[in-house]
Amino acid sequence: MNPTIDEFNDAYFEWCAAHKRPNTVAMEKRYWNQLTAYTKARRLGDITQRKVESFKAKLKRKGASGKPLADQSVNDVLLHLQAIFNHATKLKLFDGDNPVRDVARFKITRTAPDFLSLDEMAALLEAAEAHSKAIHWVFLLGLYAGLRKNELVNCRWEWFDTGKAGKPILRVREHEGFVIKDYEERPIPLASKIADVILPHSAGEGFLFESTAPNKGKWRYRYEPQRAFSAVKLAAKVPKANFLLLRHSFASWHIINGTPVAKVSRWLGHAKIDTTMKHYAGLLTYDDDIENF
Repeated sequence: MNPTIDEFNDAYFEWCAAHKRPNTVAMEKRYWNQLTAYTKARRLGDITQRKVESFKAKLKRKGASGKPLADQSVNDVLLHLQAIFNHATKLKLFDGDNPVRDVARFKITRTAPDFLSLDEMAALLEAAEAHSKAIHWVFLLGLYAGLRKNELVNCRWEWFDTGKAGKPILRVREHEGFVIKDYEERPIPLASKIADVILPHSAGEGFLFESTAPNKGKWRYRYEPQRAFSAVKLAAKVPKANFLLLRHSFASWHIINGTPVAKVSRWLGHAKIDTTMKHYAGLLTYDDDIENF
C-alpha cells in the first residue's frame, strides 16, 4: 500500500477527526503539510529518511514562522510525524518503513527553569494590585495556582468549588471554545492568597475576565492581559516577568519547600510526572524520608 498524499490525507484525517482532539489534529495537519510541501512527495513512499533528515535541518535553520526552531521544538515535530506514519501502518493505509523512526533527535541538556524570587513576586503583586483588579487576579492565579496563560484568560467562576470546611478547590475544566492542553480536568487546592481576594467577588458563573477581543480580526486569546502585564512588570522593575515565569515560580517554590513532585505535577496538569521531573529535578534537595527504613 502506497497511497497518494491526497488519498492518505482524506483517510487519515477523517480517522483523526473521530479519535483525536481538534487541537491535536490541527497541529498534526500543520506539521504534515510542511513536510509534504518540502519533500514535494506525491505518494507516502516518496518520503524517505534522507528527505526527513533534510526537513529536520531546514526546521533548524528556518521554521514555518521564518525563525529557526529550538532543538526541542524540532524534536517535537519529528515525534508527531513519526506517530503519523505509525498510525498509517496500524490503520493499514501504508505498508512501507517509517522514514522518521531512525532520524536522530537533538540531545537536550536540561537545566532548572528560571523563576522569580520571593521579593520579585511581592513587587509584582503590589504593582498588579495598584494597577487593576483584573491583572491582580491574573498574577495571583499564575503565581499561586500555576495556571497557563490560556487557562487564565478562560477561567470561569464555575471552576471555583468552595469545598467542605472552608477548603476551596479550583477545578480546571474544559468548556465550549476552551480545551485543556493535556486533556485532563484537574483540581488544585485554592491557596488562601487567592481565595481571600477573589472568592468574595464570585459571580457564580461566567468568565472571570471580560473579553477584550474585537469583533473582527483573528485573536488567539478571548481576553488579552498583555498590555496590563507589561505595565505591571515595568512598575515592579521585574523586566524578565512573563506568564510562563509565573507558572515556573509556582512549581519551583513548591518543590524547593518540599512539596512532593507528584503533587506539583498534578497541580500543573502534566500528563506524566516525567515532564515535571525533566523541568524541576535540579531543584530537589535532601529528603529525610531516605532514613525511613
